[in-house]
Amino acid sequence: MARMAFVFPGQGSQKIGMGLEMLVHYPDLQYYWKEASRILEFDLQQLCSEGPLDLLNQTRYAQPAILTSSGCFARAAEKEGLRPDLVPGHSWGG
Repeated sequence: MARMAFVFPGQGSQKIGMGLEMLVHYPDLQYYWKEASRILEFDLQQLCSEGPLDLLNQTRYAQPAILTSSGCFARAAEKEGLRPDLVPGHSWGG
């Protein structure tokens, strides 16, 4: 029996536009970006969409951006019937 793992990236992988391309195919994932923005009290989607990159590179912004983007990827994969047996992640530790 084949097993599947999703390995999510850590800090250092953030970039302008990260995770937002999925919204074209899965518009309901917008909910997670809005909820993250509400909790964080800043517009995370706008930061990921427009930058500035020097702000997105700061740990306090990069970490929730990576988490939200990774969570949206997992939800999109689940909608396609993909369910991992293992989900490790890693972090730069900055």
